[in-house]
Amino acid sequence: MKISKKTRDIVSYLIGGTVVVAGTLLLISIANGWQYNVFTGEITETGLILMGSEPNAATITLNDKVLRQKTNFRYSAAPIGDYTIRYEKDGFRPWTTLTTVEPGEVTFSDHAWLIPNEIPQRNRYEELQISQAYQTIDRKRFILIDSSQPTAPSIFTSTNLQRPATSLLTNAQITASIGAPVTGIDSIQFSDDASRILFRASTQDGAAAWLTAAVTPSEQPVITNLNQTLLINPTWISWVPRGNNEVTYLEKNTLRRAQIREKNISEALAENVISARWSEEWLVFIAATSPAPQATPGPQKLYIRALDSSSNTEVSTLATPGQSFDTRYIRALDRDYIALLNNDSKILTLYTGIFRNTDRRTQSAIGRNVTAITLSPNNRFLVHNASDQMVTLDLERFRRYRAGTTLVGLTDWSWMNDQHLALKFDTTMKLVDYDGQNSELIASSLTQTSPLLFSENKTLLNVTTKDGKFFLTQSYLDPEKFAE
Repeated sequence: MKISKKTRDIVSYLIGGTVVVAGTLLLISIANGWQYNVFTGEITETGLILMGSEPNAATITLNDKVLRQKTNFRYSAAPIGDYTIRYEKDGFRPWTTLTTVEPGEVTFSDHAWLIPNEIPQRNRYEELQISQAYQTIDRKRFILIDSSQPTAPSIFTSTNLQRPATSLLTNAQITASIGAPVTGIDSIQFSDDASRILFRASTQDGAAAWLTAAVTPSEQPVITNLNQTLLINPTWISWVPRGNNEVTYLEKNTLRRAQIREKNISEALAENVISARWSEEWLVFIAATSPAPQATPGPQKLYIRALDSSSNTEVSTLATPGQSFDTRYIRALDRDYIALLNNDSKILTLYTGIFRNTDRRTQSAIGRNVTAITLSPNNRFLVHNASDQMVTLDLERFRRYRAGTTLVGLTDWSWMNDQHLALKFDTTMKLVDYDGQNSELIASSLTQTSPLLFSENKTLLNVTTKDGKFFLTQSYLDPEKFAE
């Protein structure tokens, strides 16, 4: 049968159109994270891996295959499944992570921190004996406790570690504000605007007072003794967010606020309060329904109060009572949470839907045998120490990470950035990823009370001890900065 030219043209147009449409759909599919297998004819969904390191230009090994590309690199159309990614660079320790590519999702492997094989260190202010150190949130100012005279500590300040520290408050000045020789200084807090400090000074007979002073050195500094000015003896005290004039405190289980300069003390914010803590501009506290001690104590309840609010919001009645708590208010991806660690039962509970109707709030025990919690600066990762193992809850992706990182002997931890934690173990310090992978030794010979502080990018500070002397030691995770 002979086919006419018109019919052949129509068939050609239809076949050509079909090929174009199919090709277009294939390209769109590939662009949207799908992959075409030429051998099976199947289209499967893929993901994207972002690979990055600091420093960059590191060699990438992906599932035992060395790639020709180096960091930083975007691996598009990555088949779904498990991956072992390893970054290597001369002079640095390798960094390895186990991760999973999910269909249509971005997998972030761009937080690799390559630690130098040998970490340069430098002692600062060797003419002093720095036994304690504190820093502002922006990491631009340091408050240093000098213990050159162990029973007569004084306070220094610095905004540049390459320049001499400046005397802020002498022991004689602090002693004069109390009226008795000061033998100990601790618990320094910066006001929200970082213009003043709040600290506790103790005397040889065990008495203690809370004092405030400006962080700017002066020949005649003004020191305010809150015990005398406000006639209080708090068991807990904290700056109120915003400004430098208000404090919140607990005295005989009564929660109050006070304006320092005006000597104005508020009415009770709550009674029978057991524990309180500011999280950003939210005050989270636990209070009993009846004062202690009682033969049959009443239930304990969890409350939250906004900075500018005149009332408390009851969140929940605690399933298990306690006398010591650690709390965090968390806002992540427009969701509100409160993490509550009962230090007596060691149960970590997460409350969600804080400001919803009561019947829409939820709570769940997310950890047992928990002894410590910490929250990343971006409010995404809630990390806790459960049975001496590091566990991370990703509040954005609703995932739990357990890499098997041991936290036996943990005494302190602090976030260096959104992806890395500095861990303190008695006299040693390590750096670990947010998910518990890549635990690296950074420093040793630390004092047992050494803080975890950071200066500039990739520089850590600790108090170390040698031959009975204290030193403020700077560890350089970027060797180039050591030469500056």
